[in-house]
Amino acid sequence: MVSSPSILTFDQPVCILPRPVGGAVPWYLLGPVPLFAHQAKGAASQAASYIDLVTPGTNDLTPGVAPGWTALGGWSGPGADLRTGYVPGDGDVYLVRYAGGVLAAGGWPAGFIRTAGWVNVYGAAPCEPGGIQYYWGNANYFAVPGLVAGVVGIGAAGQGYRAGAPDGVPPGGAWPGAGIELFIMAANLDGGATGQWAGTVQADILWPAASAPTNAQILTVATAMLAL
Repeated sequence: MVSSPSILTFDQPVCILPRPVGGAVPWYLLGPVPLFAHQAKGAASQAASYIDLVTPGTNDLTPGVAPGWTALGGWSGPGADLRTGYVPGDGDVYLVRYAGGVLAAGGWPAGFIRTAGWVNVYGAAPCEPGGIQYYWGNANYFAVPGLVAGVVGIGAAGQGYRAGAPDGVPPGGAWPGAGIELFIMAANLDGGATGQWAGTVQADILWPAASAPTNAQILTVATAMLAL
């Protein structure tokens, strides 16, 4: 005899899958899916802090000179550099959270400077004598005041970002050919580290041009980075 299939009735218990514990959206997914993100503050170990949170093993960091590290403060300088393995393009959006800057002392939480054949510079130096100096392609500009701790970044056409908000008006300029690898804790000067950051870096994130966030999304992510 073939038994009849059981019919679910309202007096039968229904299995409801539980909500995942800790289901909050991580900070790096509060906008479009980025190419990579790293978080040194709160990482389980220094080795774990180098791992790409978006796609582990794809854009993990490689130490040129390993920084100091604590779970509370993140990576620390001076004299360190971390290599991302990625060459930014002219429409990318990049944010970095840092601390421990000294006004007018200079230094780069992240960036590159290519001088071979043409000038192509990328990044934000938040403690220059003139304030934050934003670099993109063959152009740069200052926004005051300088910022000893926070989140800075660079977007399309050289737009600088302070704490996730557009900061000043870039002067225009052009992206003169290919860039070079992005460094963290320093700027990559034609393959070697320069302008090493003497303070700390807690996290960074990069979106490629094809999935660039809106200004509202940039602000949301930067606010979450500041809360790490």
